[in-house]
Formats: sequence, structure tokens, C-alpha cells
Amino acid sequence: MKISDFIVGEVYKNSEIREAFKVSLMRGMARGKRTNSLVLVSKHVKASKANPYEDKWIGEKLHYTGEGQRGNQSLTSGQNRTLAESASNGVTLYLFEVLKQGEYSYRGLVSLDDPPYEMTEKDSDGNSRIVYKFPLTLIGGN
Repeated sequence: MKISDFIVGEVYKNSEIREAFKVSLMRGMARGKRTNSLVLVSKHVKASKANPYEDKWIGEKLHYTGEGQRGNQSLTSGQNRTLAESASNGVTLYLFEVLKQGEYSYRGLVSLDDPPYEMTEKDSDGNSRIVYKFPLTLIGGN
């Protein structure tokens, strides 16, 4: 399967995404250097210790939580930096949503049109911490 084979609204397996994007899909953000992509996974299954993130749609924007399960998040390292700099670094952003465990619904290409902002949320240990929210917009109204 190739990236161009993905169809908006269709459901895919983790293995299909890993193969096409050449990523390790163990986190909510996976950088595919060989495919110049950043795969973003927003899990809307019940928050748990393994998923302390609180992504939500507000109007036409998905307010996507940055990476890092414990402690304060940073905008200057890891894939938070890749996403924050996506308007200038040439990386293409692909969004998948998980509404049922193990099923990845492809939403399409997204862009970060507004700057990330800080919020306070609980981490995977239940402690308050600073997280970054990235307001993502579907490109072309996918």
C-alpha cells in the first residue's frame, strides 16, 4: 500500500499505516523521514494511563495535544517541534482518528494554521502539567 492509496473516511490497520508511511506507530505522532511525513493519531477512546491526551474538535479545528505523557511538554524537541515548524519545514501532515480501539480512520491532510498554545492537563501519572495544543485544520475540507 502507498500513501496515495489512503481514502478519507476509510478505516485502516496500524500495520498498513506503518508500511505506507515507513513509521513506527507506537505514539500519537510518527515522523516518516523517508516519506517526509508526520502521521498524527488522535485517539478518542476513553482516556487511560496509556492515553492521557484530550484532543477535541472545536468548530472546524482539531485541538491536538502534543507528545509527551509525563511532565511538561516542550515545543523545542521531538515531534512537537516538527509539528510546530510544519509551515516551514516541508513535512506533510496526515491525520488519523481512533474511535474504536485498533481502527484508524483516515481524516486526510491537515495544516497548522494557528500557533500552538499551552494548557494544563493531567499526565499519565495524574499530575498536572503543561501541554501544547495544536489547532489543526483539514486541508480542502477533507
